[in-house]
Amino acid sequence: MLPLPSTRSRCLLLALAAAVTGCNRQGQAPSEAPPPEVTVAYPVQREVTEYHYFTGRLEAVDTLEVRARVQGYLEKIYFKEGTEVKKGDLLYEIAADQRGRYVLVVRSDDTVEQRYVEVGSPQSGDLTVVDGIKASDRVVVNGIQRARPGSKVAPQAQTSPTRQRGAT
Repeated sequence: MLPLPSTRSRCLLLALAAAVTGCNRQGQAPSEAPPPEVTVAYPVQREVTEYHYFTGRLEAVDTLEVRARVQGYLEKIYFKEGTEVKKGDLLYEIAADQRGRYVLVVRSDDTVEQRYVEVGSPQSGDLTVVDGIKASDRVVVNGIQRARPGSKVAPQAQTSPTRQRGAT
């Protein structure tokens, strides 16, 4: 019968086995980051009737005319209509593109396209797109900051329907 190895021999044998198994690991190549997720919605195609109601006369105590010094598309509005603003408050953020108004559309291959649109007169505070997109286009409505023309995105269907005034 063979004598049992000492505790020191057992520890050395265990350390050698761990080192050998650790040397056989191969490094994994880093994977590419997945495309960013953006929310898309389908435009509503319907007839728009322009009308105006004049039922009385209102006049504000104090008024202020706000005029833009540059042409562009409003990206963000930093105040609510009717609230008090102070001198120096940021009111609007205007898009940097000087060629006109545009929307970001997701193509069938999930790449983003910048599409210029023609906008009609405002209807109850909303802008109406009269040319440039179709009802089947997937328009980016959330995640615009992460979507760039030509980049690949992971479009997610909008969970709640867009605000549709007067839609039947």
